[in-house]
Amino acid sequence: MTPNEACRLAMKVLEKGPSHNMNDLNVLYELSTGHMRYDLTHDVSEEEFGKLMELAERRASGEPLQYISGIWPFLDFEIMVDRRALIPRPETEILAETAAELLKDLSHPEVLDLCSGTGVLAFSAKRSCPGANVTAVELSQDASALLWENAAKLSLDIDIVVADALAYHESIPDSGFDLIICNPPYITPEDYSSNFDELKEEPKMAFLGGDDGLDFYRTIIPCYKSKLRSGGHMAFEIGNDQAEAVTALFRESGYHDITVRKDYSSLDRIVYAAVN
Repeated sequence: MTPNEACRLAMKVLEKGPSHNMNDLNVLYELSTGHMRYDLTHDVSEEEFGKLMELAERRASGEPLQYISGIWPFLDFEIMVDRRALIPRPETEILAETAAELLKDLSHPEVLDLCSGTGVLAFSAKRSCPGANVTAVELSQDASALLWENAAKLSLDIDIVVADALAYHESIPDSGFDLIICNPPYITPEDYSSNFDELKEEPKMAFLGGDDGLDFYRTIIPCYKSKLRSGGHMAFEIGNDQAEAVTALFRESGYHDITVRKDYSSLDRIVYAAVN
């Protein structure tokens, strides 16, 4: 069977589901055959076609492309992804880049990544600043296991702590960190319900941030302020309508140099601030 014939039949299956764009087809074709869809020198075997159709059915059922692949890029590296943890979004790369900028003049900083999930922010910090001591905190046992696996895959030496980010501050000394980064749950129950079909395959606890989506910011911003060294920073990913509220929380807790950065769609996505 030619690639075009196989892809035409696979697209018919994908069209039954929530997503049937060419990127999905390209990824599924490469996973099934080991070849790019545009490699017309490769005939699709019966076994490869069967796998392609199986993957297309899974995608049509709503399973995220990232989970089907099992491996997904983030910045300049790849991580393992599955149902144990939230799928890292492209917007989170902006937080990782912000963290790298805040660390660039430090040789051996102490970095704390709260609500670490797959570990992409912790890994990004370690890769951008190899001299950093990075601690990743994650409550979910399942996500923590995946975090360990990704750290081993990337050969990165970071500390991984299974703990609740909302209470971890009680067990650590003051003035211990140069940077605290966090992509917390920040979706409201209402928004979660309205986007359930899109989000249902991922861990629910990774999304819900309380009635107004601000529970984690409301706790972390004041409670971890004393954990930062003088001149240290705290940086968050936020929902696209939360910049004003998170900025106010930083201001009320006495942070300064509060900065908001936008994502690729020009929506407010990152807020970071410094302490004296």
